[in-house]
Amino acid sequence: MQAVSTVYPAGVEQWAAERAGDLDPVPFRAVADRQTGIYDCVSDCSRAEVSGAVKATCGNCAKRRAWDAEGESPESKSGEETALPCREPCSFLVAAAREFHRHEGDASDDESSGEASTDDRPTESDPSVPRGDLTDPANVYRVRYRRARDGQTERPEP
Repeated sequence: MQAVSTVYPAGVEQWAAERAGDLDPVPFRAVADRQTGIYDCVSDCSRAEVSGAVKATCGNCAKRRAWDAEGESPESKSGEETALPCREPCSFLVAAAREFHRHEGDASDDESSGEASTDDRPTESDPSVPRGDLTDPANVYRVRYRRARDGQTERPEP
């Protein structure tokens, strides 16, 4: 249990709270509305941007999302009884949502703003790009975001 608590602080406590019916999930919009500074723009994310950010980032997490993502109900994973619940959007998701909002936007925004179309952007992630470098257009999460936004199915990672 100590190892789990080291990797996922408060994870065991949140799991126990959920089992007792006391887990109080915090929806994306509540987390976005409390952001300030460079993350203030996260509150301006559209439903499509939030959905794309969740699809791009949350699939790699060992936790099971228990919070509402703009109308998308919480997910279920195999082994749900033992999977740790994710009580609220993490800082990585917030950072990803900021980056996607600032540089990817909705598909309709690209056409109206004169930005390069998605055809001009990388469609495959570059394994040499660090997973945490969300500023690189070839980042695996940005590529997944574009696929989710455009309604494409996920292709296996290289």
